[in-house]
Amino acid sequence: VPLTEAWVDGRWIDYFEVWAEATDVAGATAMSDLAYVRVVASVPRTVTITMPREPLFGGVEFAPPATIVLSATASQSPGSGPVAKMEFLADGVDIATASPNAPNGEYMATWRNVPQGVRSVVARLTEADGTIVDSRPLQIRIRAPNAPPVVTLTAPANGEFFGPLFGV
Repeated sequence: VPLTEAWVDGRWIDYFEVWAEATDVAGATAMSDLAYVRVVASVPRTVTITMPREPLFGGVEFAPPATIVLSATASQSPGSGPVAKMEFLADGVDIATASPNAPNGEYMATWRNVPQGVRSVVARLTEADGTIVDSRPLQIRIRAPNAPPVVTLTAPANGEFFGPLFGV
């Protein structure tokens, strides 16, 4: 009859030698081969938007028509699966899917023709097993287009005549 034992105490993060011993009713004992196991801490993966960089106060602002380069990194942690995809979402809508294109595993994409307004952007990593990890949201503001100034001539009036002694 197989015997199983759950080892749930997380304080023991290390390498271990594990074996089983059995004693029958007559007192005879037997021991299994050694198994070498490594117990690791379960640390959740994190995703961080690295570009555009968020200033100390407020969000990021661009002038229209905006083209924004987006970049994110993902931490590696014990037990995390392979990355299936990295997406960027604005207000919950997919705006770009990125592939790693740097030796450090940075994911980059370009968001073109960004409309005026304020958007909440997150980087979303999906692991091969379907696990989803989102970054902290980044506020991006596309300000209104700059309108040229309005110029009005108030004096002299149209058609007004000045003699040689009057300055204009």
